[in-house]
Amino acid sequence: MDITDIEKNIKKYSHRKDGSNVEIQENDKTLYFADSIDEIASIYYSEIDKKMGQSINLFGNKLHGYTKNSREKNNPIITIKEYYGNKKIKSVSQRYSLLHLEERSQFVEFPIGTAFFYDIKGSLIKSIDYGKIFKFSYDNVKELLNTKKANQKYIKIQGSLAANGGAIWVIDYIDENNDRSYMKIEATSGKIIIDSHNVKTVE
Repeated sequence: MDITDIEKNIKKYSHRKDGSNVEIQENDKTLYFADSIDEIASIYYSEIDKKMGQSINLFGNKLHGYTKNSREKNNPIITIKEYYGNKKIKSVSQRYSLLHLEERSQFVEFPIGTAFFYDIKGSLIKSIDYGKIFKFSYDNVKELLNTKKANQKYIKIQGSLAANGGAIWVIDYIDENNDRSYMKIEATSGKIIIDSHNVKTVE
C-alpha cells in the first residue's frame, strides 16, 4: 500500500467522520486517520489487520515529506519507507524493534540489513550495510550481558549510527547486585567505552 492508496482510503471514509479524526472498522481491519487532506497534503494514517496481524502507519506532508512504517505479525522487524513531498521514494530501511512490558521491561532497537537512499528523481545515490557497521552484533551484546549476569526483567539496548561513520550500542540494565548499570560500546570494534555500575542517571 503506497501513499496514493492511503489517500484514496481517507477520501473514501472522510464523509463518515465525527470531528477531525476517523476510526473505521472494516472486516478484520481497523483504520484510523486524521482527516486533513489540506493545502500541504498532511496525512496521519494507521491501519491494523487483526486477522493477518499486520500494521501500517503513515504520516507527513508535502513540505517535509512522508514516512511509512509497516510490520508483519509476530515480527520484531519494522520496514521504514521515507518519501519526498512529491511522493517519490527517498529511503528504504529496516529496524529491529522489540518491546516487552508485561512480565518484564525490555526494550531493544537497532537498524538491520541494508538501507537504500534515493534522490528526488528516484535514482539510487547511496546504500548502507548495517551488518558491516555493527560487527559487534546484537548476539554479541546478549552474550556480554549473560557474562555480567544481567537481570532479564530490565534491559534496554539501543544501537545507532555515530557521527564518525561507525555505530554505538547503549545498554541500560540491572546487574547481579540489583544495581542499575550502564554500558556504551563501539559496535564496529566491540570496544567498551563506558562500563558503569550503581548508576542513578543515564546519559
